[in-house]
Amino acid sequence: MLFEALDATRAEESFLRGLMESAIRAGVKGIILWDSEGRRLPWELAELLKGPVAAAGDIPVFAACSDLLGLGAADTLAALRCGAAGAVTSVGGGESCRLSALAAILRERGDSLGLASGLDMTRLNAGVERISELLESRRRSTSPFDNGAGAPLSAMLLTAGADIGAVEQAVRKLGYDLNPGDMASVYESFLHIAEKKDVDFRELDAIVANAALMVPSTYKLESYVVHTGNVISATADIVVKKDGALLRGLAPGDGPVDAAFLALEQITGRHYELDDFQISAVTEGQEAMGSALIKLRDRGKVYSGSGLSTDVIGACVNAYLAALNKIAYEDKQS
Repeated sequence: MLFEALDATRAEESFLRGLMESAIRAGVKGIILWDSEGRRLPWELAELLKGPVAAAGDIPVFAACSDLLGLGAADTLAALRCGAAGAVTSVGGGESCRLSALAAILRERGDSLGLASGLDMTRLNAGVERISELLESRRRSTSPFDNGAGAPLSAMLLTAGADIGAVEQAVRKLGYDLNPGDMASVYESFLHIAEKKDVDFRELDAIVANAALMVPSTYKLESYVVHTGNVISATADIVVKKDGALLRGLAPGDGPVDAAFLALEQITGRHYELDDFQISAVTEGQEAMGSALIKLRDRGKVYSGSGLSTDVIGACVNAYLAALNKIAYEDKQS
């Protein structure tokens, strides 16, 4: 269990120490101190963290430095020099210290700093590229991705002044044909968000997935196991419950998500056109929450589902099942 102090470098030290003491009494195993502002020079950050790090005693303290001004790697090194046990970094983007920049400094000047890195950035970057492949539309012909993810729509924004007709027109462009009741629910959710910000098509997609056609769960996820790697073919073993019976699907795929979708198709005995597939992070850090949006097309109609999990594969499976349950519900009604 970790305690994270957001924006810690702008807090009064006495207040921050009090929070840390309470967290230590509660049994935390580590503390993360965030420099969310990202405007501290390395020596300024070291001076701010020196006291809290010493006060933590045997509890390891980790620094999370923003890279807003390009100071993330330098600030992280300063935190490590003043006693931090480790650091939070990002791979491939984000506002945190970039791991590639930190690794480059340690490779060139690590000896003079008394620090060393055993990171294999080549293998790490290969892993990042492999994850990125999950979002590519090119898939083999037997894959649920055979039709590719839908091409992105233009960056049109809907404002709070849009009436239900304009929103319905945008929903139709996304491929949905909603009944009046579902459209009313979507518009109500749209207005709630549009009060705070303009709504783009991806956000409208998520609104439809969460607000339209809320149905009972015909298929309920019991378990899933996915094996993947760079020297083995990905396989997925998924168990769902339907009408009290456990149904199992076991399938290989071009990647872990592809294998999971094929296992679900094996369970249902039907193939659905994957109209769109989106993955995004909704929080930051090592335990970030991943959000998935799935759009399945069945007999010309689009059904969407969304999923949320700290495991991106789990988010995809939950999103697929949410869309699948909508199809199953309409099948029962017809």
